[in-house]
Amino acid sequence: PCSSSTSIWARLPPPPKLPKSKQKPRPNNKTSCDDGDDVELLKQHQLDNLDCPEMRALLSNPHLRTILRNINKCGDAELALEEHYEEPLVKEFVEQCLKLTGTDAST
Repeated sequence: PCSSSTSIWARLPPPPKLPKSKQKPRPNNKTSCDDGDDVELLKQHQLDNLDCPEMRALLSNPHLRTILRNINKCGDAELALEEHYEEPLVKEFVEQCLKLTGTDAST
């Protein structure tokens, strides 16, 4: 993992709070996607590992940031990610995220 004295994530504003009626429970650190699959949520220490020089270097690329914004806005982010995954820059970003969070399938 990377180390950093100042967390980039701590400087981001918190996400808006949903009204209680729209909040979905997340039992056992899992959430359900539209397709019914359970997806593990990352723990705080895994997210903290993403705050490092390697990730900052990747995210300094405006092309990658544009792609990530588009994926985030997409109605089906998983499909959008799959469509962009063939691009070497996106693949490098995803592989680095997996490596730093300890969720790399090759380990």
